[in-house]
Amino acid sequence: MKDPAQIAKQLSKDPSFNRWIKGEGNQAETKKWNRWVQKSERHRRIAKQAQQLAAGLDFKEPELPDIQKEWKRVRSDILGNHQNKRKNADMKRYSWDITASIFKAAAVLAVVVFAGYASYLYQGSAQAEEKAATSTIKTVYGQKKTINLPDGSKIILGAHSQLTYKDDWLDQPLKKISLEGEAFFDIAPKKKDRPKLVVQTHGGTVSVWGTRFTVNTHNSRTQVVLDEGEVKIETRHKDAEATLKPGEQAIFKNGSSGIVLKEVNPKVYTSWFTRNELVFDDTPLSVLISRLEQNFGLETEVEDSTILQKRLSGSVEFQELDSLTAAVSKLLDIQMKRNGDTLIIN
Repeated sequence: MKDPAQIAKQLSKDPSFNRWIKGEGNQAETKKWNRWVQKSERHRRIAKQAQQLAAGLDFKEPELPDIQKEWKRVRSDILGNHQNKRKNADMKRYSWDITASIFKAAAVLAVVVFAGYASYLYQGSAQAEEKAATSTIKTVYGQKKTINLPDGSKIILGAHSQLTYKDDWLDQPLKKISLEGEAFFDIAPKKKDRPKLVVQTHGGTVSVWGTRFTVNTHNSRTQVVLDEGEVKIETRHKDAEATLKPGEQAIFKNGSSGIVLKEVNPKVYTSWFTRNELVFDDTPLSVLISRLEQNFGLETEVEDSTILQKRLSGSVEFQELDSLTAAVSKLLDIQMKRNGDTLIIN
């Protein structure tokens, strides 16, 4: 059986594997590597190590200088010199003075060596801290990116959004990322002694044990919708918190102390990421329009604002923007037409 470290090293140089961990692999590659990491715990450990190597995180701890060995050598030299000098009785006191001085010098040397090692450790730690800098994954309008993690978890970053994380985050028992925009999370389960992942936004934090949910930070507020599992919400100044159940939505504004909870159909919020269709459940047209503006950078012109209160139920296949607006126009008996980056609704 091949050495796991050798396998990880080979994977870190594999173009297909690197595309997969960056969320840039094609459908076949994504399927292949997802199956591979889910096959065993050994594969997950190897994938994690390979991901770290690919990110340039192959750190080695500095070796501790063998102080005891050096001390014995110095002491032996000192005692040897001292014994030779004792042959001369007239030099006895003089020899002891020298020996004492040398012992003092040796003690100073030991302190210097330890101090040097401490300085070396500090410098090594500073260099590691510098290497463990933050990285960012970004998307533009109309784009989504899938990030596959070694434990089988998955993050789908929505359009015009970004995730920021420390390069050594996979090594941390509690993994932290910062989100601006929108993302869907499918996190592999973990024991409930402590959360596995924390999503930080401008408004607060979302602590995750293993679950499926979406987070949206557009419009100066954080919206969390839970599909499966359990998440804990905490506002930025820790003056309000809530634990969500499946089918609940939480909204809290940046700088606000309150959390507004509401029962929703989570498929309305997750289908945008996970399926080639959009699910509506008595959903106002205004919600869809807001999503189109956020994801495609559109501006909307509405002839009659009451049109935005029309409601949609059912599902619409979504392959491209024009086919979506055509389908919604037919369902609601309205006109939705694009003119460049402007969506005109009559």
